[in-house]
Order: sequence, then C-alpha cells, then structure tokens
Amino acid sequence: MATVILPGTFYVGSYGQVLQIAMKRPDTGDSFPVPQDSRYSLIFQTPDRRTLVVAAQLATDGLDGVLQYVIPRGFLNHVGTWSVQAKVETATSVDYSDPLIQFTVSQPLG
Repeated sequence: MATVILPGTFYVGSYGQVLQIAMKRPDTGDSFPVPQDSRYSLIFQTPDRRTLVVAAQLATDGLDGVLQYVIPRGFLNHVGTWSVQAKVETATSVDYSDPLIQFTVSQPLG
C-alpha cells in the first residue's frame, strides 16, 4: 500500500516539484519504516508505455516510510496518464508500493 503526496498539477516541461510516496503496510495501513541502508527507486511508466527507473531518496529519517524524487528538467515530456511505483531493496528483501499510483500530465496553455 502507498500514499502519494503529489505537488498538485503537472504540466509538460514542469520541473522542480517534489514527488513523495509514503510506503504503508498493506494489512494495517501503518507506515512502513524504510531502512537507511536500502536502495530506493521510483519506476515510472509514461503514457506511451516506456518505463523509466530513477533513484529516489528518503524524505526524512526513513521511519515514516516516505521516499521522494525531485522532478528534473525535461522529465515530464508526454501529455497523458503516467504511473509510478516505489521500490525498496534491502539485503534480504524487495518491497514495492501498491497499488500503482497514477497522475496526469497536461499541456500548458502558453
């Protein structure tokens, strides 16, 4: 289970927004503490079905399970529905956020 903390509306060409995903336990909905010595990534699927994997980082000390990614210039380059999923790899396990999180990227007017 995951909770997404979106910065609002996304537009083609937008950058600098911080996307945050809170990892949650599927049985209780409680925060899933993320170990600091883990590898964190976000897996995006673009509207044209390409998969992009990017490194994420902890938003805090990891106890709240919140991962974040700062959207870089040129990343949001397709109008439509995007999907994202967080992945946490430790020495002994791999966990994914669930369900897939979807958000829309729109074309700006100007």
